[in-house]
Amino acid sequence: MVKHIIIWKIKEEFDEDRKNEIKLGVKNGLEGLAGQIPGLVEIKVQTKVLPSSNADLMLDSTFESFEALKGYAVHPAHVDVADNLVRPYMASRSCVDFELEMSDTDFFLDKAETCYLNEDMNETVLWCEDALNADANNIDALVLKAKSVGWLSTLKEMYIMDGVDCLNQAVELTEGAEAKEKLAEKIYWEIKKQISSLLDRASHLNSQSKVYVNACLNQWKLVLASINCLSAEIVEQETGEMNSWSAK
Repeated sequence: MVKHIIIWKIKEEFDEDRKNEIKLGVKNGLEGLAGQIPGLVEIKVQTKVLPSSNADLMLDSTFESFEALKGYAVHPAHVDVADNLVRPYMASRSCVDFELEMSDTDFFLDKAETCYLNEDMNETVLWCEDALNADANNIDALVLKAKSVGWLSTLKEMYIMDGVDCLNQAVELTEGAEAKEKLAEKIYWEIKKQISSLLDRASHLNSQSKVYVNACLNQWKLVLASINCLSAEIVEQETGEMNSWSAK
């Protein structure tokens, strides 16, 4: 992984309103390159700087390799943004490129953990999938995806069992019966929160409430039957609570 950092200072001839317009144009233009350029992993432009700063905005981008960075520099989409939205307005430019010391997997996992803390579950899942593409047996990535993917569920489309699948893979890779059981229990309670949230939404619907409540309960039943190494005591306890919901 290679980082590409640029810091710019905007020409003083522009007033503050115009500078803000320029910043927005640079941000939208460069961040809009995401998904267009091979090897570009992430691209962000920081425009809100503190008064102690002696520059106006910063590009923070990550590439799969130095070759990918060189390709980015001459890519027509990047050249168009640079020639029309950046270079005409900048008084100075400083650049730092460097190789990240962490592995690709660690980089992706670090991003996933940050997104999880920020409660951005969609981005968490995407970064976890990148980590798992780099290392399919990464337990931390499997556990984090198991904790987050269910939060993407709607009453019409549930991803609860995707989380269970990740959990089971993580349990299988974990050594020791006690450690397996502890992991299964820990993540089960996270998955249950997701189910409870869906049940709460379903129970407050004016129409079709019973249909969606039953769908949620079926998911819950499937979860209890599917998680490997979940203790019989927890399964019995949770089955009783689930049956109480069914009786409402």
